[in-house]
Amino acid sequence: MVEQRFRKPQVDGSNPSVGSNYGNALEASIRVRSRPKIALTRLGLAELLLNHYPDDRQEAVGHLDFAIGELREMNMQPALKRAQSLPETQEA
Repeated sequence: MVEQRFRKPQVDGSNPSVGSNYGNALEASIRVRSRPKIALTRLGLAELLLNHYPDDRQEAVGHLDFAIGELREMNMQPALKRAQSLPETQEA
């Protein structure tokens, strides 16, 4: 049952509750102390913000930086590669 909360919502910008879904997923991940889920959720949240909420870029970059650090430490290569492919990681 808990795993259903971690399903990645469709991110097409048409559903305003997507951000709250990520918030719920992040809270649940923190509660159960699932470090990989926290990193993946923050990566997804960063992607959502960068792609659909440009005014929240600073918040997105914070989520992205956190996710990259965690993904690197846990050697989660596919997700790390996805995170590092975002244009915001190339600007620094």
